[in-house]
Amino acid sequence: MNSFVGAGTTGSVVASKLSDHSSSRVLLLEAGMSDLKEPTIFIPGYSHLLPATAVDWNDAIAPQRHAFFRNPSRVAPYFQGKVLGGSSSINYMVYIRGSPHDYDSWVDHGAEGWGYKSIERNFRNVEKASGEYMPDSMGKDGQVKLSHKHFPGSQMSKLMSKIANDFGFSISNYQDRIEGFSYCIMTLYGMLRQNSVISYLRSVLPDSKRQLDIIEGARVTRILFDEYNKAIGVTYVKRNLNLTVYVRKEVILSAGSIASPQLLMVSGVGPREHLEKFNIPVLIDSPGVGSNLNDHIYVFSTFQTNITLQQKEAQSPEEQYLTKGTGPLVDIEYYFHSTKSKYFNTSKSASNLKRPFPDIFTFFLPGSSDDGIR
Repeated sequence: MNSFVGAGTTGSVVASKLSDHSSSRVLLLEAGMSDLKEPTIFIPGYSHLLPATAVDWNDAIAPQRHAFFRNPSRVAPYFQGKVLGGSSSINYMVYIRGSPHDYDSWVDHGAEGWGYKSIERNFRNVEKASGEYMPDSMGKDGQVKLSHKHFPGSQMSKLMSKIANDFGFSISNYQDRIEGFSYCIMTLYGMLRQNSVISYLRSVLPDSKRQLDIIEGARVTRILFDEYNKAIGVTYVKRNLNLTVYVRKEVILSAGSIASPQLLMVSGVGPREHLEKFNIPVLIDSPGVGSNLNDHIYVFSTFQTNITLQQKEAQSPEEQYLTKGTGPLVDIEYYFHSTKSKYFNTSKSASNLKRPFPDIFTFFLPGSSDDGIR
């Protein structure tokens, strides 16, 4: 048996693939609830309601003096999904492979085989892109359903084209060219969000009942090791009961960027000095655990425009969604913009090899008012 910690964006994928092999028995432990218990998850226009709820870990980052100039002691929320599907169940569904230069910088550090050209085929293998305006370079036969929510001729589309033209950018496809204005591709199909549970887990459940077991509400507290420092099981808490499971093969840790290193450290794997500070017996002195997290500042701004972006309807957004499958709860126009050295300094990778990293990423969408934009 494999014991699997975390049914998030990545964990669901790996658990699904392991379950395809009849010889593998997988136990998937997820701290959060089932995504089916929170219907709001699947309605695209309700994405903004999900952070800071029961399906979010409700973490916060320490004060960042470079982030909040007016109040350096401010603590900012750090959103992560605590639910089947993880953050793919609570994010804003924008699908982006990332900047090719970013992957190429990994090669600068010695990660041979991780350059963008080397891994691009892996993106195509998971993508199931459909609809108009979809780049030819994207995959069509994968498991992750992707679509555009772009409406040519709409007021939003006209406004974005004008903004791009005013700043000297053309409308482009950001999967092939990361700099410029683009129509967003989303993990959205029909009326519903496509989280990793839909894309990977539920597709295998009917055929994997004997191979895959999922326990929800099971928070793993520690990884167990034998005398050879091999992971042999985990302890977890469910309904205030302390439970232990042992494995025949391996423990796979996929609990996210915060919980994964935290679990390793409380289990005795991490920087010796840090573990000893909290009186944790050191099993393996590994300075890299809990280090090198890179993330970005996320800021919402609302602006008023001099044109009406959303037409008034007799029906409420909920009525439009339920009766017609249209309206602001599903018809979301996202636009993506990235820029580099025209207005900002060109970024470099840590290896000091100069690469044209985009410095600012911006997403535009209609605001809550008829003439607003966020």
